[in-house]
Amino acid sequence: MMMRSYVGIGLIILGLVVLFGFGIPKWNDTQAMRDEVNVLRAVKDDVDDAIQIHKDLTERYSKISRESIDRLQKMIPPEAGREQIILILRNIATRNGMDIKELSFSESTQASGGVLQQRLIVEGSYDGFQGFLRDVEKSLRLSNVERISFSSSEDGNFNFTLSLDSYFIDSEIIAKEQ
Repeated sequence: MMMRSYVGIGLIILGLVVLFGFGIPKWNDTQAMRDEVNVLRAVKDDVDDAIQIHKDLTERYSKISRESIDRLQKMIPPEAGREQIILILRNIATRNGMDIKELSFSESTQASGGVLQQRLIVEGSYDGFQGFLRDVEKSLRLSNVERISFSSSEDGNFNFTLSLDSYFIDSEIIAKEQ
């Protein structure tokens, strides 16, 4: 009878040794693997979401009309386009009875794109200048009027000095994106 209790106690001790020696570490390994599987599932879900967003954006982009893309490229062209700006400003000035007396440019590039600063002096009436500003505002080329000053000239007209900023996407930024 005593022998049976020693065998029973021995089996219990052996069971505890097996449990604590092998079972619990294996259980902890299994829990770590489950946690890792959950992390990988979360990453897979994030990737799946990103793929879906990419598909949605691609679909939305494909629905944009060519006309809208052309308008956007006119608003923020891929280069400074000094010649284009000269033509735009000359046409606006002529349409409003203004004369461009002086026009100068300076250019700066930032991480988000480029800015073409223009300083121009136009001569004409106050009403013509109001029309000039309205037409600059309505122009497809995105521009900000930064400063305006004026003086009168001898013939009764005004000389208006403007500082304008026009924006463009720097070709180096476009090359990095592709």
